[in-house]
Amino acid sequence: MNDQTNAGSEAGETPEPLPDGVARAMLERVDAAAVFYDASRRPRWYNARAAEFAALAGLDLATGRTRHVYLADRETRLTGNVDILDETLAGPGRGQLYWLGDPCGTQVAVVSRAHRLETQGGGFLGWSILAYDVTETATIFVNRAEYFSAISHELRTPLTSILGYLDLIIDDGGSGDDEIDRQLRIVLRRAEQLSKLVADYAELSGVGTVRAQETDLCALVTDTVRARQERAAGRERPILTRVPDRPLVCRVDPGRIAKALDNILANAVTYTPPEGSIRVSVEADSTEVRIAVADEGAGIDAAEMPRIFDLFYRSPKHYRKVIQGNGIGLPIAHTIVTAHHGRITVHSVPGRGATFTIHLPCGAVR
Repeated sequence: MNDQTNAGSEAGETPEPLPDGVARAMLERVDAAAVFYDASRRPRWYNARAAEFAALAGLDLATGRTRHVYLADRETRLTGNVDILDETLAGPGRGQLYWLGDPCGTQVAVVSRAHRLETQGGGFLGWSILAYDVTETATIFVNRAEYFSAISHELRTPLTSILGYLDLIIDDGGSGDDEIDRQLRIVLRRAEQLSKLVADYAELSGVGTVRAQETDLCALVTDTVRARQERAAGRERPILTRVPDRPLVCRVDPGRIAKALDNILANAVTYTPPEGSIRVSVEADSTEVRIAVADEGAGIDAAEMPRIFDLFYRSPKHYRKVIQGNGIGLPIAHTIVTAHHGRITVHSVPGRGATFTIHLPCGAVR
């Protein structure tokens, strides 16, 4: 009997599905909230953990609408007309981090992930959503952000004084000694680099305030690309830009969005070979502007995709190639875009480059 069963399995026979009661008992013991949506986007079943999360979020499973879902700052509420299934499907791999629950009460941090379900014959069944409780880890990140904020604040004041006095000395004609003046200029450059690094850590801590104003994103992208190429003085890969021939006006913080774009451009330049090029494009519809940066580098492995926006994360293969970097450029870009209630999506085929797209929800783009 056992031999016959094994032989049938080796021949490729389809195993019998688990009885519904067994499947449900197993799912109730999964350490995650689980919801199944059918092909008509109707929630068919969910486990007890999902019911707990739904109660905290004020989630109506019939419509997917929520009352108490907040971004990473725990205060910016996801608008009530956001469908949680759409939001999860649009997420980068493992989805974004959200806080569930009223800020005045209990909150739980979750990361969700959606899976498309199909039969063995390729027929579409629906989607499953798994949401994991990451409150403890998220709290550690909050504490780390507060640490970065405190350190950045403490370093900024003395650095500002150092830079000010160095500027005064150099602007007043220097010391009168050429060698000392040369060394002073070196100190000034290093102090400016340190000041930029402090500003980057302040950005990661969420200290930066979004000062939104009417901004032509076509002009912003063109200027940001031009500035990077001018700084490189022809040493970098060509950056080809394609933008609409009319302004795309949106309320954003132009300085911070330019910084996010420049960080993504710097990443593309770093990983594109000398013979390659980088393409930047801008397009919009009635709800958002999309700024895409496509490179011709080695691409990103699927296993690494969920970690590319993690602070200080660098691919092991980049260490082997001795590619310089500190692993904060993409996290800063992600922090800035998220502060604008936007998101960054990534598409990559290993060996054929990667495309990073900034999505900015601008409403009716003018």
